[in-house]
Amino acid sequence: MLVGGLGKGGKGYFALNVSNPSSITDEADLAGRVRWEFTDSTDLGYTYSNAAIVKSNSATYEWIVIFGNGYNSEGGYAKLFILDASNGTLIKKIDTTVGDCNGLSTPTPIDVNEDERVDYVYAGDLKGNLWKFDLTSADHNDWDFAYKEGSPRPLFQAKGPGGTTQPITTKPDVMEHCERLGYLVVFGTGKYLSDADLSDTSTQTLYGIWDYGDDADDTEFLGSFNRGSTPQLSNQADNVELKMQEVYDWRIEGGIELRTLTDYVPTWGTVADATDGQDPDPGSSDPNEIVHAGWYLDLPTSGERIVSDVLIRQEKLVAITFVPEESACGSGGYSWLHEGDACSGGRLDEPQFDINGDSLINLSDLINVQIGVDEFGNPIYLSVAPTQIKAWGKGRLQPPAILRGGGGGGEMKYLSSSTGEIETVWEASITLGISYWMEFN
Repeated sequence: MLVGGLGKGGKGYFALNVSNPSSITDEADLAGRVRWEFTDSTDLGYTYSNAAIVKSNSATYEWIVIFGNGYNSEGGYAKLFILDASNGTLIKKIDTTVGDCNGLSTPTPIDVNEDERVDYVYAGDLKGNLWKFDLTSADHNDWDFAYKEGSPRPLFQAKGPGGTTQPITTKPDVMEHCERLGYLVVFGTGKYLSDADLSDTSTQTLYGIWDYGDDADDTEFLGSFNRGSTPQLSNQADNVELKMQEVYDWRIEGGIELRTLTDYVPTWGTVADATDGQDPDPGSSDPNEIVHAGWYLDLPTSGERIVSDVLIRQEKLVAITFVPEESACGSGGYSWLHEGDACSGGRLDEPQFDINGDSLINLSDLINVQIGVDEFGNPIYLSVAPTQIKAWGKGRLQPPAILRGGGGGGEMKYLSSSTGEIETVWEASITLGISYWMEFN
């Protein structure tokens, strides 16, 4: 079964039986493959949200379809829709109660106990809220928000300098935390939906936030990100913050424009939960020690934003940032391809890009950056791996298709663009497959 929306072309979803697609020879055959259609005149907006078909914990509905309500709905609130996959009937509509021209973006369902059934769902909205929904119950009537304090509470609210909320229009990605219990949720902010967005120069950000909360405690959310305030995270202790990464070096090397990030290491300090038997919380027994509940990177160029889904591959973060041209009819602008450490938000130790064009990823693809001076005033250099590579004149890049192989031990990323071109980048590959040994006696 295939489920699709209509994007900016309409406010509805449909399901098709795509078994044996080669047998579809005309429109009549295709019409017979339609399983169901779904609309909602009040709460469903333009259906930009990609749907997920997943198994559920429900004893009544084994397979479900999950999607955000999209943008420009009549009601104007951000809501999560859950349908019966077999016939498209509405099982549940979960209302964030956050409105004023709001809408929920593409959700990410996760299975935490490896039983092939969705347990939680993460999704962002236009008001900078990252929501977590709890679908662990066998009774679908109990599916609800993971965090509440009287009313629904988002796991996190993204805010830029000056306290302006940062819209989330893309799908987050999730992995187990690198060092602690819980999950690291990575996402970017930015919007590219209307003419007004072309001239938006507000600062947008790439985030990695720690979801440390227990099922038993509905109040363990991070809160709003209030830069320059104490506490920095509205629902955390004064010494719990997000670790900032930044662009350390920006240059052209061999005709390629590169950015290199800092590699600051977050301090994942914890304290015992006030309730016995619950997992530790972010914190420190020393109130003067700063510990972290995530990281962030402010995008440095005016108008730069993230409007393509991020991707985590073996704790490596792949993200695409975009700077549009100020023309509603143009396909121009340019993108940066980002390859960083999903755990810290900083640069990786090993080179990722083939900078010198020899189809190999090795030490020759490092760059030398100055990190200080010695006692005689001579510069001190360090060889580091660039984090971002610029695709100038390629327009907006989409998330990559990835092909592994070749003699260089790397992988090729193929990125389609708004200009109609395909951008290719040869990069270091992640480790896949099974390693084993056999012992013969």
